[in-house]
Formats: sequence, structure tokens, C-alpha cells
Amino acid sequence: MLEMKLGRLMAAIHKNVETMFNKKISEDGFDTSYIQYLLVISAHNGINQNELAHKTNVNKASASKAVRHLLGNNLIERKNDDVDLRNKIVYPTEKGKQVAERFKTTYRDINKDMIKGFTESEVALLKNFLERILINTSSSENNFVLSDLDFLDR
Repeated sequence: MLEMKLGRLMAAIHKNVETMFNKKISEDGFDTSYIQYLLVISAHNGINQNELAHKTNVNKASASKAVRHLLGNNLIERKNDDVDLRNKIVYPTEKGKQVAERFKTTYRDINKDMIKGFTESEVALLKNFLERILINTSSSENNFVLSDLDFLDR
């Protein structure tokens, strides 16, 4: 019973945060479904599509679709890998870097809103609990790596 309530609570929080984020960035005319890809590409400033798929925890086809979308919106560019010509490396364009920076600012603003009214010790406890839940829910098939998002906090 408790697990169901926790799951629903976490789902509701996720939906609320997603709605807040969508509202803030849709004002700029951007589609939120490709944000994670642009942020990872910007953080690595040169990443191949296989690495992108791994870091975003999606299959190669999904990463390829995202790359096409971002290319079509002039947010990234694709170049041949100098070391392995079979690989294509994607880089953020200047426009992509600016958009990624706006996304990161929005992310930080929403994080501040989420913990409004919490003490530092409450935030530390909450973070610890959430990290433990993430570990408990991670498996070899579902292995979202928290460290891959560290660039959001810089």
C-alpha cells in the first residue's frame, strides 16, 4: 500500500515538474521531447550517436531520430569522426548552446521552486532518499546514470 502511494506521489511530482518545464520553454517555441539530447550533446561538446544513446538511456533508433530533429532545427551539427570514419560526431551549434543554456537556467529555477520552504538539512535528507530510490530502481536494463546529469548543476 505504501509503495503505491509513493509511486503515485513520485509520478504526480514528475508530471507537475514536466508541466512547469514545458510551460516555461514552450514560450520560446521549443519542443521538450528533445531537451535531454541537446543537453547531453552540449555538455560533451562532441559525442557520437552510440554514446548519446547510452547516456540518455535510449536505443540507437531513438537517438538517431532525436539527432535528425536537432539537426533540422539547427541546434546541432554532425561531422565525421577523425579517428573512426564510421562514426558521426554531433556538436552543438551556437544556437544550440544558447538554447541549452536557457534550458539549464530553467531547470535550476524549477529546482529552486521545488524546494522552496525546505531547510538545508531537509533538502539533504530528501536528496539522500531520492538517490537511494534511484539505486533501488536501477537495473541492467534500466540504468539511468545520475552522474550523466551533473552538467545541469554547473
